Amino acid sequence: MLLRDAFLKLKNFANKLRLISVLVGCLCLVLIVVGLSLPNFMSRRIEPQGDLEGEADEIPSELPLTPAEEEEEPEQQPKEPVVIDLSGGEIELQPSMQRINEPVVYGREVLYSAGNTPSIDEPVFTKLFIYNLDTGEEKTICETGIKFGEIYEGRFNQNWIVWLDTNQSGTNYIYALDRRTGESYQIKRCDLNKPQLVLYGDNLVWVEQKNEEEDRLYLYNFKSGEPVSLESFNNPTYGTCPPALYNNVLVWVYPHPQYPERSIIKKLDLNQALFVNENARQQSEPAGESDEQETSGEGTASGTINGAGHDSEPETGDDAEHGLDERTPVEQAEEETVQPAVIDPNGFAIYPQTNGEVIAWLDNLDPSRARLLMTRDDGRTIIAVAEGVGRLFGVGDRFIVYTQNDAIMLYFWESECYARLTGPGHKGMLSKACVTDNAVVWCNADNPNQVGDIIYVSIVEQP
Repeated sequence: MLLRDAFLKLKNFANKLRLISVLVGCLCLVLIVVGLSLPNFMSRRIEPQGDLEGEADEIPSELPLTPAEEEEEPEQQPKEPVVIDLSGGEIELQPSMQRINEPVVYGREVLYSAGNTPSIDEPVFTKLFIYNLDTGEEKTICETGIKFGEIYEGRFNQNWIVWLDTNQSGTNYIYALDRRTGESYQIKRCDLNKPQLVLYGDNLVWVEQKNEEEDRLYLYNFKSGEPVSLESFNNPTYGTCPPALYNNVLVWVYPHPQYPERSIIKKLDLNQALFVNENARQQSEPAGESDEQETSGEGTASGTINGAGHDSEPETGDDAEHGLDERTPVEQAEEETVQPAVIDPNGFAIYPQTNGEVIAWLDNLDPSRARLLMTRDDGRTIIAVAEGVGRLFGVGDRFIVYTQNDAIMLYFWESECYARLTGPGHKGMLSKACVTDNAVVWCNADNPNQVGDIIYVSIVEQP
């Protein structure tokens, strides 16, 4: 009996002890939770509360994501320009010859040299033709006059037709035809390489190789009838680069005077230069001298565009004492001559083209790397038109025409939009002198093995 009572007492004590242990454990857990929460509670209490009169701070609805959780925003790719399809309205020529060389358009006519000889071992382009777009009539202008000769560089306007008769071996004759009288005559003989002709109005310009180290830029005015040297080149890159002439604004490229890898663009208003030159020539010539001048067929820049004349003694005596101009007529004329404006393209420039207002050029000799650049304000603003541009391009009335990926492309600078003359999937190739005003001449290049050349003229309208 006593043993049983002792056992019950021990059991009751164990239960009480267990209850106390549970209470102690709960109390410890509460203390731990309070201890962990107390720093956060205290930190919230000591944070600056800001201006009591101001608005409450905004509480972010979400915690910031870690860098790994952040989603990278996709890079915005430059938008491809919309290209307008202007194909389908071109005029196809129907020439009598299969092989067409350097077609040039002016108004409603096309000038080209041509032939039917299938072999490249024989002269091919032996005749010069003019084609009427309205009637389809083809007229022969001339034939080569030298042995193994061909006709190249045909250029024309309403008054003149000029061309180069060459045997491709160093014999080159520049000829002109007066369309008003039908008279043709030789302008100049050029040895060595073939000159490249550019015609506008009564002015003809070309670059001619004089010797192994020098090329010269020439101007021939049909009214004065005398070739004039405007520039000399000793760098073949620039010496073989043809100038551009339109609206009697002449532009050409020249090595930069300080940086060999860069260029400058020179721009000369021929109307102003020839007018000032005529006054300078009259002032610098003694009476009766003009009728006795030599007619050697070549002038110089210093003698024509940049002032010329014969030396004379300065005035002395009473004239000098009264402050009169003591300069010679030559010195006076030189100060009144027109110098070309210099445009800095901020890099390399080659193959300039112009419409008298806009000037365009390429910045690399490699077509795969060449950018087509343009300026409307003499270089103060330069616009990049396209990349990977072919060698042949031109500046029209309100657009630039060029080749890119075998397509004939257009850029309209006023609306900053692009267009194409070749249809999707078709190839084209521009002619050397490819644009006049809003008319573009080009040839089909879909099949390089085609027997006859397919020539088109597209009249471009502002989209």
